[in-house]
Amino acid sequence: MGCCDKDEKYKDADYGNPGYTGPEPDEKLKDGPIDDRSCTDIICCIIFCAFWVAMGYICYMGVTNGTPEKYLGVYDASGNMCG
Repeated sequence: MGCCDKDEKYKDADYGNPGYTGPEPDEKLKDGPIDDRSCTDIICCIIFCAFWVAMGYICYMGVTNGTPEKYLGVYDASGNMCG
């Protein structure tokens, strides 16, 4: 008995067999996707956008207050910056 015992009807599924029909789908899915759906990823999207805003600010501060040419320049074998 594993953690997914509630899906017992899919235990013997052979999805690699093109002739496999499988168990009948749930009644509410027979006409396609469920109509009564809602967005569940809004908080994740907000956090993701806030992350990119913060990264943009960090990059801006690094370029304006730092020395980006130190990382973008070319160095010779002795470690001296060329140009």
